[in-house]
Amino acid sequence: MFEVTADSRHFRVCFQKKQATILRSDCAVEVPAVCCSIFDVTYGRAETPSMLGESYCSPLDRFDRRAGKRLALQRALIGLERAERRAFWEAWTSSPDFVVTKPPKRRTR
Repeated sequence: MFEVTADSRHFRVCFQKKQATILRSDCAVEVPAVCCSIFDVTYGRAETPSMLGESYCSPLDRFDRRAGKRLALQRALIGLERAERRAFWEAWTSSPDFVVTKPPKRRTR
């Protein structure tokens, strides 16, 4: 979770890991997902998110929380002005929630 101030408005951003169901032609598959909820807390506590973004992992891929958070945040920020999006990205990369790690090594045969 981190907080952002953009254009005299104050936002709280929360990430949550969850399970999502993807419907296939023959069955339903449970896959991990990341949900990014952005609450506008300018005038007090907000109960419902004002912006929402989700990212789903393919059943064949390994779950990567960092990539899921980035994609969920990117989807939640669709429709905002460039200066507002920049404020969110700068706040996220400077928060303790943002961890720079090396990508996993590829297996070679």
